[in-house]
Amino acid sequence: MWRNDGPRISANPLRELFDACAQGYSLKFLCPGCSRLRIFRPHAVWHHFRRHGWSEELRHVARHFRCSLCRRRGPDMELVREEPNDHSLPMPGEDVWKRELRRRR
Repeated sequence: MWRNDGPRISANPLRELFDACAQGYSLKFLCPGCSRLRIFRPHAVWHHFRRHGWSEELRHVARHFRCSLCRRRGPDMELVREEPNDHSLPMPGEDVWKRELRRRR
């Protein structure tokens, strides 16, 4: 389940992973089964979803994650401004990110 309880920082709503990247948020996942907490770099998650062809809408992101300890699917997700503690997903190349920025202008 995705929560966005924080104050609205921008006039542009956060709907997709790209929006979270552009506004400097990290993605925080909390497993409801074993309480494991992981914080991912948003660019890495965006790149992972782009490579797999999955929907980049924030409401669909959590269902693609599974806890690596208890194997439970669908952790709670929130957007935070904290340092990532999980670097298991590769970052996109600078050219990939710049191409996406140009495409969205």
